[in-house]
Amino acid sequence: MKYIASFLFLLSLSWGVSQTFKSGVYQNLLIELYSSQGCSSCPPADQWMSEFKNNKELFSKLFPLAFHVDYWDYIGWKDSFGRKKYSQRQRNYAYIGNARQVYTPGFFMNTKEWRGWFSGKSFDVIPTKVGNLEVLRQDNQLIISYAGRADRVHMALLGFNQKSVITRGENRSRTLNHDFIVLNYQTEAFNHKGTFQLNSLKKEDRLALVVWVTVNGEQDFLQVTGGYLD
Repeated sequence: MKYIASFLFLLSLSWGVSQTFKSGVYQNLLIELYSSQGCSSCPPADQWMSEFKNNKELFSKLFPLAFHVDYWDYIGWKDSFGRKKYSQRQRNYAYIGNARQVYTPGFFMNTKEWRGWFSGKSFDVIPTKVGNLEVLRQDNQLIISYAGRADRVHMALLGFNQKSVITRGENRSRTLNHDFIVLNYQTEAFNHKGTFQLNSLKKEDRLALVVWVTVNGEQDFLQVTGGYLD
């Protein structure tokens, strides 16, 4: 069954652009950070995420992304990257039992709460054979296929080298730097293969695409792939 959906990407796509991303058959690592410009304890977590730009396994085995929430906006600073749907995504993790509570900075490893960052622990991952996820980008389309059973596909557009001067709230008088920041996110029903339409908008900086699939809604992570966009 094939699904056609629009995905509002902040990029310009030229004729003839073609890229392919493949995960391989072993499960890769998806790291989600839930952060806010209004949270005084979040900048160290944001900086830690930025260090992944120099990781040799970036976009081969390791896929970091940072969702900014909006539930701290009321304390004095409105996060320019914060979205209600990102806050709801984190709350949904708590609702389905993938997290004990909602907080920032909050980390998830393969859609399950991960508190290792707070104690300086490294990722503890057991190689698991789950199947290959492939994303073919042709001009303004994504053709996504997965060699296994999945019922949701998730797509995130990431921005880099984003700077914000904070004038109010807990981080006032600070300039914050953001990488792997989620600029747009969409999830759709999925069954083995789907075609997703990209809308052509202005490209502003280095961008990356991360695509992952889950089963049982968002509860069980399967596989992730992606990379920098040409």
